[in-house]
Amino acid sequence: ELPIPGEITAEAFGLRLIANITGNVDTASMPAKLRTQKPGDRARLRYSFGPKRMKEVLERLKVPPDQRKSWPILEWQGEIVWMRGAELESQAGAAAGLKIETRDLP
Repeated sequence: ELPIPGEITAEAFGLRLIANITGNVDTASMPAKLRTQKPGDRARLRYSFGPKRMKEVLERLKVPPDQRKSWPILEWQGEIVWMRGAELESQAGAAAGLKIETRDLP
């Protein structure tokens, strides 16, 4: 889990996530969850119409099929707000001014 605002080191994914918000939102009871995809997951790509299935998003990102089951996704308030390599839009993230910064681990 990633507290919002807060940061987490995810060694399994080889990255560090830092989350900040600029809006006036009480987030104390709303941590985000860093995970891999689940059946039925959909995300809204920036500059795209409607939410897309994860399979389609990962194909567009040219993620090899053997890596898709371990691709990192950040879920917050029931929406996918971040995933490696993708520009996503999220209503919850936009309302809170959510900004996710990532750093690869050495």
